[in-house]
Amino acid sequence: MSIATFIDITEEHFQREKLHNLERIHATLSSINQMLVRVKDKERIFENLCRIAVEIGKFRASWIGFEENGIIRPKYIYGYGKESISTLEFNTADESKYLLTLKTFNRKNVYINQNTYKNSSMNPYREWLIQNNFISLASLPIVEFGKIIGVFNVYSDKENFFDNETYKLLKEMTMDIEYTLEKIEIDKQNYILSSALEGTTDWVVITDLNGTITYVNKGFEKISGYKKDEVLGKSTRILKSGGHDKSFYERFWKTIKSGQTYNGLFVNKRKDGSIVYLDKTVVPIKIDDKINYFVSIDKDVTQIKEYENTIYKSLFYDPITDLPNIKLFTSEFSKILKENFDNQPLTLVLIGLRNFGHINSLFGYETGNKVLRVIANYMNEIKERKLIARLTGDNFGIIFYGGKDTVMEKIDEIKKLLDEALHINYSATGVSYNMGISFFSDDGQKSNVLISKANIALSNARNIGEREISFFDKKIEVEMRNTFMMKHSLKMALEQKEFVLFFQPYFDVKTSKIVGMEALIRWKKDDRIVLPNDFIPILEQSSMMVELERWIFEKAFEKLREWKMKNLSIVPISLNISPQTFGRADFVDNIFKYLKAYEVEPELLNIEVTERLFITNISYAIETLNKLRKAGVRVSIDDFGTGYSSFSYLKDLPVDVIKIDISFVKQICTDEKVFAIVDAIISLSKKLGIKTVAEGVERQEQLELLKRSRCDMIQGF
Repeated sequence: MSIATFIDITEEHFQREKLHNLERIHATLSSINQMLVRVKDKERIFENLCRIAVEIGKFRASWIGFEENGIIRPKYIYGYGKESISTLEFNTADESKYLLTLKTFNRKNVYINQNTYKNSSMNPYREWLIQNNFISLASLPIVEFGKIIGVFNVYSDKENFFDNETYKLLKEMTMDIEYTLEKIEIDKQNYILSSALEGTTDWVVITDLNGTITYVNKGFEKISGYKKDEVLGKSTRILKSGGHDKSFYERFWKTIKSGQTYNGLFVNKRKDGSIVYLDKTVVPIKIDDKINYFVSIDKDVTQIKEYENTIYKSLFYDPITDLPNIKLFTSEFSKILKENFDNQPLTLVLIGLRNFGHINSLFGYETGNKVLRVIANYMNEIKERKLIARLTGDNFGIIFYGGKDTVMEKIDEIKKLLDEALHINYSATGVSYNMGISFFSDDGQKSNVLISKANIALSNARNIGEREISFFDKKIEVEMRNTFMMKHSLKMALEQKEFVLFFQPYFDVKTSKIVGMEALIRWKKDDRIVLPNDFIPILEQSSMMVELERWIFEKAFEKLREWKMKNLSIVPISLNISPQTFGRADFVDNIFKYLKAYEVEPELLNIEVTERLFITNISYAIETLNKLRKAGVRVSIDDFGTGYSSFSYLKDLPVDVIKIDISFVKQICTDEKVFAIVDAIISLSKKLGIKTVAEGVERQEQLELLKRSRCDMIQGF
């Protein structure tokens, strides 16, 4: 008889199986973690996850799938049923509560199926699972930066493989995978960023909170000239150029230490001391909500800035003197006035050079430019000036604080410097100067008003004489305004043909016959006649004088042709020539053209010029008049005895007639000395073979005295 003893070892077997399963999961997790440390490529990680699950974890199969266009499909597969698994598709829009894969994807959690046979919720894939002997399974989410990107499914051929301990390990595995994927992505981004920082041509500097340099890139080395080991651990102060003041840096540090990003232009210094302009962006970097570092990314804009400076200089600086031009002067003057909060008195001095045009004509433009540069250099020595500029061709402007009580001290300083600049360096050129002055706020509150009034004062100083100064005066302004209005009226008069021509005869003293006529211009304005003395001086200040004389020539020659066609007895006509017309290169040619066009004999034309023509350029005047006389045109000196009269050059002048000015003729009966002068002019003219005409003869007594002196002709008034 034998006795058999049966012991139920089911529980013991179950525990051993459970322990064995747990050991496999631990081994799997350990292998996966080792793999995650070594492998840095996501695809290889996914491939190894599936392989380790089967080879180490002894799972029947495993796969990882990703969502694309709403469908999850396996991409990495390892183990049994590879071909069958590859056909799986899970639509993310389907009801997820019946499918572990969809529940995992939609809820980002680990889900377990302990027994496919008993779990009816595994439909519609239950039969497929049973066929492949996938009795239990776990579905793990693959998460990256909080976003679900895929699922990791593992299948076992045993029931109840996954218990609570296993579940915890699977959760841990999910977090390890997530950490690794994120680290790979961060490392990748850091590598890209690092490569970009090192590869960029921009200047990149990282400093700590105190401005100590902790990192620089190759762009910094190239731009600054410093090597990395020369600046690491040093303060950014080594890069200061002195181009910014203390308040600039205070604003800069206040901005970035408050956590704000800074962007602006920095002027720094390279290792060799040269200036570099940087378009700087500084970003504060926070760690644990506390600023620890500053990243400065700077673009080298030196070439652009230098180009901008070149353009700015060409727009706002005079290329000859390097002084501000009128645009910048006006702008800066306005700024000075705007910022003059306590209304301090200001003085504006405009300096105008006299005879400067002669330098360019006689000595060349280079000499003229040298004169301007010398004057600018001397003007820069003026003490306590606020602003100095070259405004126009021969005008300079100076602004300084102070009013009428201190202005003469400044004027003396300016005159002294100008005298040194002109008379020591260029005394032979004959260049001199004038000054016009206006005051803030007596003469105006705005820059354009003060400049305008200083210009009025300068014009007045020019009229007074060389080296004269003039302060703005209301009376002068009225006169200038009247002159401006007169110029406008004269321009309209030319356009509307308001000028008329009269002919005043002059007589032979012996025969009393008309021997010539002078063409006299008059202005018929508003039914009244305006005499030449009221408008000719103004016309002579503009190009309108040439235009008017062109009209006079045409009208005079028309008359000569008309009289000739009517067979009238014709006497020569005298035409007055202004310095502007006389100085034109085409003057003589135009006279000859008129003579030819109107078929007038040269002997019928008499040109009257004043003595001042011979002062400015006597050789040109003599040459021009000789051309006319050789052609048969007669030449008269008008208003002789006034202004520039000189007997010394009379013998050399190619003239036919001297006209004795009316101011002498009026006094010959009452002033013996005046008569003696007239008598001497007539007597000398006789000896030089020059005829004389006395102007303004209105009384018999004047005629008798002129006859006694043997004057050739007389003319009334």
